[in-house]
Amino acid sequence: MKKNNRNLIASPQPLDTTFEALLQEFPADLVESAREFEAFRRGRKIRSVAQLLQLVMLYCGLDYSLRSCAGTLCLLGRQISDQGVSERLSGCAAWLEHLLKEMLPAVPADAANQSTGRWILIDGSTIQVLGATGTSYRLHLAWDWVSQQIVQWILTDVKTGESLKLYEVAAGDIFIADRGYSRRADIEAVLDKGGEVLVRVAPQILPVVDEAGEKVDLAGQLWAAEGNQVSLRVRLKGDARGREMNLYAFRLPPEKAAEARRKRAARARKKGVQMKKETLEYAAWMIILSSLDEARVSAAEVAEIYRLRWQIEIVIKRLKSVLEIDCLRSRYGNPLSKVYLLGKSLYALLIARRSGQLSAHTKEVEWRVWKMMREELNPVINQVSHWKKENISQAIKQLKERKRQRKRQTTHGNELLSKILAIV
Repeated sequence: MKKNNRNLIASPQPLDTTFEALLQEFPADLVESAREFEAFRRGRKIRSVAQLLQLVMLYCGLDYSLRSCAGTLCLLGRQISDQGVSERLSGCAAWLEHLLKEMLPAVPADAANQSTGRWILIDGSTIQVLGATGTSYRLHLAWDWVSQQIVQWILTDVKTGESLKLYEVAAGDIFIADRGYSRRADIEAVLDKGGEVLVRVAPQILPVVDEAGEKVDLAGQLWAAEGNQVSLRVRLKGDARGREMNLYAFRLPPEKAAEARRKRAARARKKGVQMKKETLEYAAWMIILSSLDEARVSAAEVAEIYRLRWQIEIVIKRLKSVLEIDCLRSRYGNPLSKVYLLGKSLYALLIARRSGQLSAHTKEVEWRVWKMMREELNPVINQVSHWKKENISQAIKQLKERKRQRKRQTTHGNELLSKILAIV
């Protein structure tokens, strides 16, 4: 059995040690999980799990078309059609989902007992398939500010919105999120598991009460404020445990406040609704709810910590601009669309991990480093140095378009031009 497993995980090319090194970056149960999730059932055209993983990386990581995947494999001495590639990839979704989860850092039993703790930045983004007019999938990410790495990566369909309830929480974790997550159920989901929150608030959807249980007139207090900061002790309305937290409001600079008000007014006009006076006032403030003890983290530090949330927005931007994770070619509902997203996610984790190791001496990783790592990784995946010249003619056949009943435009144009010249 062990001998069989070694054959299944063997590198696609015996002399290619770089691909063997790449395999070491994947979970140890690579072969066993491929069989368990029925991604690899028989070794015919694709003879090993390593070859199957290479196929996934070609299609998802390098964005090769099905026909280009078939042509590349042909150059490596493996005969398979584009239809065969599609069939092999279609059964990989569950396996890739398992690998993705295993490649992420394990959630500690108690983050509070760690020397550094975990400061988790939360954000999400939408992904559209080709030709779609709306959201097709959602990507939800958790980024550890201390270790500078992605610690949770969740893909859902369009029906699942952004929520803190999606994430695993260790006692002592501190979740930092924008106002899209300022719902009582989300905040309680973190607090109930021993975590802490530092969340920007949308007062319209997160009502709070004072220590006596009376509704807080936040807009009134902001109107009356003479300084640039307001601090209140509050509780979430409806919280059965009555947990006290700090609500901070920081006045925005005049130019930023004016821009925020302009945007809210534009959204209100687009929806055809009358904007309330309170909404205009809220737009001039950055309002943050924190469950952290003020003796541990002051109001000024809360504002500074929240402003660091841009780091996860940069990560998502890199995923889309550098790695093109949102360039789906398959239609929604096609098994290949989910396979593509999961495979691209694995590829992105490899890039992010390598970039982090290269830039370990800095506090942030430049997007150019991601591009460098991509250029280094791609030849390892397509094994261009091992392409066999004697297979070029066969590879070209795989790359050709299928025969069509309708004549190609170039052929038809040449025939028409010949007739015209003959008449002349």
